[in-house]
Amino acid sequence: MKNIIFSSWTKFEIMLLALLSSYSSFAQKYDNDNHLTRSEYSSYIDYSQHIVYYGKKEKYLTIKTYLPDSSLNRIDSYQIIDRSWLAGRYDGTKIAIKQGPSTIYFPAQQVYLQSNYRNNELDGSFVTFYQDGSIKRREYYNNGYLKKSHCYDSLGTEQTKYIPYFSPPKFIGNTSEFSSYLRNNLTNIIDGQSVIDVKIFVFINEIGQIINVINYFNQTAIKPMLAIDSKTNSMLVQLIKRIPQSMPNSSNWTPATQDGRPTIGQWTILAFRREGNVIFEYNQRLP
Repeated sequence: MKNIIFSSWTKFEIMLLALLSSYSSFAQKYDNDNHLTRSEYSSYIDYSQHIVYYGKKEKYLTIKTYLPDSSLNRIDSYQIIDRSWLAGRYDGTKIAIKQGPSTIYFPAQQVYLQSNYRNNELDGSFVTFYQDGSIKRREYYNNGYLKKSHCYDSLGTEQTKYIPYFSPPKFIGNTSEFSSYLRNNLTNIIDGQSVIDVKIFVFINEIGQIINVINYFNQTAIKPMLAIDSKTNSMLVQLIKRIPQSMPNSSNWTPATQDGRPTIGQWTILAFRREGNVIFEYNQRLP
């Protein structure tokens, strides 16, 4: 799995960033006639994964995630592409986007959720179930946009009040004050780095706390691509993590929810230069 970045962050991947526990992996070759070229088994403290690559160029992969008791937690499908759309130019890095069916299971191994992705966006049928197998929610997506939704109680009666399955984290403070805080601090950090765009992924836990910050930088096309030094990256991470102390009365987030339960969510900050000014945009979503 070297040099591959997963563009959709799961709770397991976020835990991995913090824990980086003991890792073991081995690969097994398959016959090309079966269209399976390689598989890997990876073990961590809180979960394990079986990763199967398809095709001669290993362009597609399926990941089965297992819990410590060996029960199957989920099956996800991915496609590996060049990261040019993210980096702004080809740099040889590969990125895995969700592509194809995805299934999540209850602990007792009944199907909990079935969905489909196209180009990293929900596309097509999205169905959740009660543990007895009856349908809890049936939705239809087109390229990430919800088109139809029907929710049912445990007796099969359709609900009149719509409750979204995905509810991203929300910043409950004053966004103007937040922008001023970033402008006064972020501009000084990125000045002199030939940076024109910054993407800051802020991960919010189940009680509204910042638990991780990941940064991506785009630089000018005139100057060569330069690596952002670790000191600058560390300063940016600390800048975001200091928000609750710097804005104590307005800097908290309400956590993301998934099927009515609090979960880890992602809050994205985009900073870019336009005519000498630094402009900020915000996008909130689940990992």
